[in-house]
Amino acid sequence: MAIGQGQALQQRQSQTLSMTPELQQSLKMLQMSTLDLAVVIATELEQNPLLYEPEGERAADRKEVDSSKLDSTELGKTENADIGSSIMDHDYSQSWDDLPSIRRNDFSSDESEFDRTLSKEKDFRETLIEQFFMNVQDETKRIIGAQLLDHLDDAGYFIGDIAEIANNLGCDADDVEIVLLEMQKLEPTGIFARDLCECLSLQLQEQNRLDPCMYTLVSNLQLLGSNKLDELMRLCEVDFEELTDMVKEIKSLNPKPAAHLTMTDFSIGAPDVLITKKDDGTFGVEVNNAALPKVLADKKYYTEISTNIKDKEEKKYLSQKWQSANFIVRALEQRAETMLKTSAAIVKHQSEFFRYGIKYLKPLTLAQIAEEIGMHESTISRVTSNKYIQTPRGNFEMKYFFTSGVSNSGGEVASTSVKEMIKEMVAAEDRKKPLSDDALTKLLSKKGIKISRRTVMKYREAMGIESSYDRKNMFVMA
Repeated sequence: MAIGQGQALQQRQSQTLSMTPELQQSLKMLQMSTLDLAVVIATELEQNPLLYEPEGERAADRKEVDSSKLDSTELGKTENADIGSSIMDHDYSQSWDDLPSIRRNDFSSDESEFDRTLSKEKDFRETLIEQFFMNVQDETKRIIGAQLLDHLDDAGYFIGDIAEIANNLGCDADDVEIVLLEMQKLEPTGIFARDLCECLSLQLQEQNRLDPCMYTLVSNLQLLGSNKLDELMRLCEVDFEELTDMVKEIKSLNPKPAAHLTMTDFSIGAPDVLITKKDDGTFGVEVNNAALPKVLADKKYYTEISTNIKDKEEKKYLSQKWQSANFIVRALEQRAETMLKTSAAIVKHQSEFFRYGIKYLKPLTLAQIAEEIGMHESTISRVTSNKYIQTPRGNFEMKYFFTSGVSNSGGEVASTSVKEMIKEMVAAEDRKKPLSDDALTKLLSKKGIKISRRTVMKYREAMGIESSYDRKNMFVMA
């Protein structure tokens, strides 16, 4: 007996998250740098008569928390629930690349694409850090390199104090010096030189032309400026014709390797979050309101003109502008609130780093912070992109505090901290009987750090420390 088959129409009700243009704009604003956001807000101020900048800082804008007194419940609170944070806090990574260009909230013109207000030219400092991160995988060196980048002037010279940077980071001056030499390998050649002599020497070295005569010349350029050619010929041990050729080579070099490149002063001048150490040893976390755009929706003006408008199209236009103005204000508040909660959670986890230095940096993941403050991991990823924190130990990009870790008897220790331990062990070893990788592994095991000999070798090589055999030979030859 055949069983009849048929088709039937069924209606089902379900909820889905829609990527509206407003939501797209909110997500973009969340991950923007302060500079890019300022450009966008400036454009909105020009185009929206209902949006204005208040004079002076409003007391309500100032938000500060003590990270030591926050628990997971407090970190997870959302003051601005009407912004739709539960919708913003969602993983849209699967479809992000397929999203259309984002436009202004009124969507009245095809010429008003939101992204067009952003700078398309990559900042030279971004290019440098990308180069450095491609060449260097060691997390300690990366953090030091990020600090050195903040001390690069417009011509491309390093103008920082190595001892001061080392003291701020809680590491040795030799560590900073080693990273500076790594930074000097970046393009263009001559970058991160400490003076003109070093800048020209780096370029000559690349051309395989830094012989003793040429080095003497670049070390005595003041004599060339004073036209003391006879003294230069004597010092360089060359004749006039040879000196003339050498001077031509010098003149072909670039004394200001970064002068023609775009470098925006973003991290030192305007950190997004401020971390301060209090008298009791705890840390306060505050959004840097001076760096954030401040805008309000002008309700008084809206009420005044809305009562006099009769035309339907004009009313629609005014309604769109009012909606757009309120949206911008709420999105900025949500962005600041998310930055504050994320920063407070980071400081809570990395408090020992802020107290004692880079050796005490703990392993931390985006997922950990997301769980602690009750948000999605993708939201934490966005809010830590292009954001900078000013701390008692210097300025850092938020993402630098997220490090990998290795297991120990008490949980996890950052690989950065393990490398620092290895370095200290090698520095304190008997130079006649240097520690092998096996010996280092056993010493770490006694400290509760359980890692393999191969991992110790990998960490040692990443720090540029020779094998025990090579260290012993170096001692014998010294």
